Amino acid sequence: MRLPLPLLPNLITLLSCFFLQVNFSTAWDANVGISFNDDEIFQEPQGSLHELIISPLHDEYKKLPPQGKFATGAVVGFAGSRCALKSAVKVLRVGGAAFVVTEILHTTGALDTSRWPLEHHSALQAVQDSIMRAVKDCRSCLRCHLDPDNLRGMISNCVEKDKPGSAGFAAGVLAGLML
Repeated sequence: MRLPLPLLPNLITLLSCFFLQVNFSTAWDANVGISFNDDEIFQEPQGSLHELIISPLHDEYKKLPPQGKFATGAVVGFAGSRCALKSAVKVLRVGGAAFVVTEILHTTGALDTSRWPLEHHSALQAVQDSIMRAVKDCRSCLRCHLDPDNLRGMISNCVEKDKPGSAGFAAGVLAGLML
């Protein structure tokens, strides 16, 4: 179900007021949250995202009992795993389609550069160099962020700081992957 565009900012403001426990009329008047003016022009919220949303949510999270932290972690884990799963499926679909297209181009001979005019070879080499450079940058970034030692350290740090939230997150991820 898609919401009409004018209704969406009102819903976002209402939800942010609910979670941040701010008076709705005060938030609407002070433009805390996201709202549209009379001309339907987007207005930025006052203050930074950290001040408006992250800090109050973190303060409220600290006040929760262990069961609340577990439940919060489970909800976040479930939502995160569903988003990651949908994104991964889309990436695989695009990759599969690209593979099929390149196989068709190869079979038809469209990728055979020996048949191309000589003046296009320099442009083709520049494109190939650019693609290889982008792939190398992506690989080095992935190696840095997905290093097993770094991941192990981050996970153990999170578990040490917040055991109920981490257990809830793991349970939510498991539920999100199973359903």
